[in-house]
Amino acid sequence: MKNETTMRFPFAGFGNTIHEAYVDDEFEMMLENDGIDGDDAPYDMQINDTNFLEFAKAYTGQLIHEINNSSELRLEARLTGIHPAKDYFTSNDEIMGVMPLEHLKTVRAHLLHHHFEEFKQKILDNCTSCSGFVSFVSNDINDPEWSENIDEWRADQTHLMLECLCECVLGEEWENGIAGDLKGNGHYDGFIVDIEAEA
Repeated sequence: MKNETTMRFPFAGFGNTIHEAYVDDEFEMMLENDGIDGDDAPYDMQINDTNFLEFAKAYTGQLIHEINNSSELRLEARLTGIHPAKDYFTSNDEIMGVMPLEHLKTVRAHLLHHHFEEFKQKILDNCTSCSGFVSFVSNDINDPEWSENIDEWRADQTHLMLECLCECVLGEEWENGIAGDLKGNGHYDGFIVDIEAEA
């Protein structure tokens, strides 16, 4: 049995999300402070592998801290990489990591015990085939596909479970809250890049 399982952190990405809005805010604030027009600025907004990875470290750390602080869970997770979106029409940015298998089993047990109906509905809403979408995972929480054998789960299943956990223990607007904390600590500043230095 594997000790760790690869997973995708719950993260909306930068395409048309609160994270993109906060990068825009930082850029506009810098323009206002410097008293210049955007076309004349020696800097611009840019998401690259370097600043995305630095942001991902802060984001995942804050996410796990908030979950542990808002529940009896004591999760650990390790960032392993980022997957920037190739385009924002068909995908969005992703943050990848690993979590101990036992911790994921604890998450499943927590949801089944404390938030069964929410977990059941989350699976039903996201795993039901419809016009234009074919689900490769059962939409029935009682199906063996959703058993405690998490090492046999698809990556989308662990992501869905962790997303449900965030909604249940942090609230529906959980990602806005984390983004706000990161903004307050200056973690969106790194996406404003010196144009001349990048040239």
